[in-house]
Amino acid sequence: MSNYISKTMGDVYVSQPVFDMKSTYQESSASTPIFFVLFAGVDPTPWVEGLGKNLGISQEAGTFVNISMGQGQEKPAEATLEKMAQKGGWVMLQNLHLMQR
Repeated sequence: MSNYISKTMGDVYVSQPVFDMKSTYQESSASTPIFFVLFAGVDPTPWVEGLGKNLGISQEAGTFVNISMGQGQEKPAEATLEKMAQKGGWVMLQNLHLMQR
């Protein structure tokens, strides 16, 4: 079936391209964030950190913060989002499904 579809419609319908974090970033904006819906064994953190470092955004520079949501992290996450909205930088919130609001 894959061969038939590839020959008649093109490879694009049977081959998934490799994920490109830079292209994904270029499609985002401050008002259009990136959401990753993941499955077991996938962690986009290295992709995000790598792209950030290439753009001068890092934890060392104080322009990248990674927060794993869970018990008690809602207030710190909100404060960090507010701070980065004023100062500029990236906030990576993981496990958003654990947030109450």
